[in-house]
Amino acid sequence: MPGRLAQLGERCFGIDSASVEDMAGETVDTLVRWLARIRRDLTLGDIGIGDEKFEAMAGDVIRNDGDGMYYYSVVPLDREGVMAILGACLVQN
Repeated sequence: MPGRLAQLGERCFGIDSASVEDMAGETVDTLVRWLARIRRDLTLGDIGIGDEKFEAMAGDVIRNDGDGMYYYSVVPLDREGVMAILGACLVQN
């Protein structure tokens, strides 16, 4: 994934750093600043979603085939893992 972010930064923002990881990080920072500058929503809280909706959202994200295997995850995620990710999306760092 860092390679794709670095490519986005190079092509869209003219970012040119020493390493792919540096470029990816700078791309994320630049994109967040740009979105804030054009007054776009950055967090779930910005669009009125609070943690009271996380249980339902996690259920929508996780699909269980009945054998404990979850679909569409790059890494294995359970409901708590999805809820932790959603929690991180509530506030801007």
